[in-house]
Amino acid sequence: MISTNLISGVRLWLSGSVPKEAGADEATRLLLFTKNLSAAAFRLGGSIIHGCHPSLIRPLLEAAEDYRKVTG
Repeated sequence: MISTNLISGVRLWLSGSVPKEAGADEATRLLLFTKNLSAAAFRLGGSIIHGCHPSLIRPLLEAAEDYRKVTG
Protein backbone atom coordinates (compact mmCIF):
# COMPACT_ATOMS: atom_id res chain seq x y z
CA MET A 1 0.00 0.00 0.00
CA ILE A 2 1.27 3.48 -0.87
CA SER A 3 1.58 5.92 2.03
CA THR A 4 -0.97 8.75 1.83
CA ASN A 5 1.70 11.30 2.73
CA LEU A 6 4.33 10.06 0.29
CA ILE A 7 4.86 13.52 -1.21
CA SER A 8 3.77 15.58 1.78
CA GLY A 9 4.76 19.20 1.30
CA VAL A 10 5.71 18.74 -2.36
CA ARG A 11 4.29 21.36 -4.69
CA LEU A 12 3.70 20.25 -8.27
CA TRP A 13 3.85 23.15 -10.71
CA LEU A 14 1.36 22.65 -13.52
CA SER A 15 1.59 24.92 -16.52
CA GLY A 16 -0.62 24.30 -19.50
CA SER A 17 -3.94 24.69 -21.19
CA VAL A 18 -6.25 22.93 -23.58
CA PRO A 19 -5.31 24.33 -26.99
CA LYS A 20 -8.13 26.02 -28.88
CA GLU A 21 -7.43 23.79 -31.87
CA ALA A 22 -7.66 20.58 -29.81
CA GLY A 23 -10.31 18.13 -30.91
CA ALA A 24 -12.92 16.90 -28.46
CA ASP A 25 -11.06 13.65 -27.69
CA GLU A 26 -7.75 15.42 -27.13
CA ALA A 27 -9.38 18.04 -24.90
CA THR A 28 -11.10 15.33 -22.86
CA ARG A 29 -7.80 13.46 -22.39
CA LEU A 30 -5.99 16.62 -21.27
CA LEU A 31 -8.72 17.51 -18.78
CA LEU A 32 -8.83 13.95 -17.42
CA PHE A 33 -5.05 13.88 -17.09
CA THR A 34 -5.14 17.17 -15.18
CA LYS A 35 -7.85 15.89 -12.84
CA ASN A 36 -6.13 12.53 -12.24
CA LEU A 37 -2.71 14.11 -11.66
CA SER A 38 -4.23 16.55 -9.19
CA ALA A 39 -6.20 13.85 -7.41
CA ALA A 40 -3.05 11.74 -7.02
CA ALA A 41 -1.09 14.72 -5.69
CA PHE A 42 -3.77 15.51 -3.11
CA ARG A 43 -4.14 11.86 -2.09
CA LEU A 44 -0.37 11.52 -1.58
CA GLY A 45 -0.02 14.72 0.46
CA GLY A 46 1.16 17.13 -2.23
CA SER A 47 -0.36 20.24 -3.68
CA ILE A 48 -0.81 21.73 -7.14
CA ILE A 49 0.26 25.20 -8.18
CA HIS A 50 -0.86 26.35 -11.59
CA GLY A 51 -1.14 29.44 -13.72
CA CYS A 52 -4.95 29.54 -13.50
CA HIS A 53 -5.53 29.03 -17.21
CA PRO A 54 -9.33 28.94 -17.54
CA SER A 55 -9.29 25.64 -19.42
CA LEU A 56 -7.75 23.81 -16.43
CA ILE A 57 -9.69 25.34 -13.56
CA ARG A 58 -12.65 22.93 -13.73
CA PRO A 59 -10.68 19.65 -13.50
CA LEU A 60 -8.49 21.06 -10.72
CA LEU A 61 -11.51 22.15 -8.69
CA GLU A 62 -13.23 18.81 -9.27
CA ALA A 63 -10.18 16.92 -7.98
CA ALA A 64 -9.99 19.22 -4.94
CA GLU A 65 -13.72 18.83 -4.22
CA ASP A 66 -13.50 15.04 -4.53
CA TYR A 67 -10.55 14.98 -2.14
CA ARG A 68 -12.35 17.21 0.33
CA LYS A 69 -15.41 14.93 0.30
CA VAL A 70 -13.25 11.92 1.11
CA THR A 71 -11.11 13.57 3.79
CA GLY A 72 -13.59 15.99 5.31
